[in-house]
Formats: sequence, structure tokens, C-alpha cells
Amino acid sequence: MVKKDDSYVLEYLCDTLNNNVLLSILAIEFMKLLNSTEFKYLKKCDNHKCSLYFIDTSKNHSRRWCSMDICGNRAKVNKFSKRQKDIK
Repeated sequence: MVKKDDSYVLEYLCDTLNNNVLLSILAIEFMKLLNSTEFKYLKKCDNHKCSLYFIDTSKNHSRRWCSMDICGNRAKVNKFSKRQKDIK
């Protein structure tokens, strides 16, 4: 922890390259996320086969999928196909 402008900031310095560096950086970044105001917008993708989480930065916080290109598109195509089968 380093004091900057009447507050404390978490900093990390890396002087060696080994397997623990990546793990340490990930742990520190996760701690920052847990302490941030954005943590309340952490969501799991609505695709039950997807294991990804994302920060919902949409205007009304109604985002459902980790990626519209992958999970969102797949869900919409499946829903459309089901509607087309029901019509026939």
C-alpha cells in the first residue's frame, strides 16, 4: 500500500519472472474488483453452457450475455428457430 493524496493505493512491483507473478497480479486485480463500486454489476452470462462473468456497463444494467457475438446471438437464433417451428 502506498499513500497518495490522502488515500492508500495498492501497488505491486515485480522484479522476477516466475509462476507466482501472474497469480499475484490476478489476486490483486480481483481484490480491486471486490472493493470497487462496479462489483455490484458483476453478472454471470445467461447462457447456461457459458461459465463467463462480466461487468454490466449498459445504461440500465440489463445486459444478459458475456458477448452478443457469441452467447447472445446463439440465444436469439435458438429463440427464433423455436418460434418458426411453433408456427408450422
